[in-house]
Amino acid sequence: MATIDIKVDFLNPAHGKAIIIEGKTLRLRSRIFFANMKCWLEEDPNKEVLAVGRGVYNFIRLQQS
Repeated sequence: MATIDIKVDFLNPAHGKAIIIEGKTLRLRSRIFFANMKCWLEEDPNKEVLAVGRGVYNFIRLQQS
């Protein structure tokens, strides 16, 4: 897999022990996929977003035998 483009916006500082990152595939093509992500501190009950990002990736599908 290769990164075609990636953008991350840091919104708040991360002062904690564990960060949770959630990613979602927006579009899946034959060789390219687009994804969004967001992250927050594990101990934050409000899940205040620390950063958001978007990436475009190139990949090769492997044939199953």
